[in-house]
Amino acid sequence: NFCFFLSAFLTDLKQFYSGEVFNVNFANPDEAKEQINRHIATKTHDKIKNMVKDLDTEMAMILINYVYFRGQWERPFNKNLTTKEEFFVDKNTKVEVDMMKKTGRFDFY
Repeated sequence: NFCFFLSAFLTDLKQFYSGEVFNVNFANPDEAKEQINRHIATKTHDKIKNMVKDLDTEMAMILINYVYFRGQWERPFNKNLTTKEEFFVDKNTKVEVDMMKKTGRFDFY
């Protein structure tokens, strides 16, 4: 299975979203999964690993979005208040994650 994209789409993807496109061979789903997960781990300095769990040989394309925040908080979190808690991915799936907490009055826009 092959996907072809207009060059304008690829340009916009990179310019406006810092997106990247690369080829993997879905005929070998385990190798493709490892290649994608390695790419994400590299881009996030190993903060996000094993994002892709399963791929199918019938796939032609996979769209993945990940966010990695690397910056200074204006009002930093107290590390001592970080606890392990359940994060609900969807109504059937939950994972344990580090949950940061902060109490305060915050403006929103």
